[in-house]
Amino acid sequence: MCLKVYSLVLSMKNDPKIQQNEFGQMVGWPVEQHLVPHIATQTLQGQRLSLIPFSLTSLSQMKQDQLWYNIQTEPDGRCWTYLPYSGFDSAQDLQTQLTQNFGFVETLHYFIETQQGIAGWVALLNLRATQGVVEIGNVYFHMF
Repeated sequence: MCLKVYSLVLSMKNDPKIQQNEFGQMVGWPVEQHLVPHIATQTLQGQRLSLIPFSLTSLSQMKQDQLWYNIQTEPDGRCWTYLPYSGFDSAQDLQTQLTQNFGFVETLHYFIETQQGIAGWVALLNLRATQGVVEIGNVYFHMF
């Protein structure tokens, strides 16, 4: 374990994006803050996935069915261990739980869509745009 940590520190020293602070700790270069007053609730498109703002109406019935299928094919309940729910008994239960556990104040929930289809969801919590802070949580991601 110590050898792996030492190797990591050595590789960090050679990274041009890393510097040492006055205590000899490896840190990144300062980041310029371009703060935005709020985070837009629009589809966010990446190279390998899209984040679709949460709304049960934003997903076609086919995508909702696919999400339910993914949930049903989980090998066991360990994917729910750190979430505020312990799984779903039916597609209707899924819709009810998502509605009850998503969309609270200062939170943005997104469905995760990959090339293979709807893979889960993620939340941006405790948004404090003026301080440049967001917490990522309530994540469910199904590996295809």
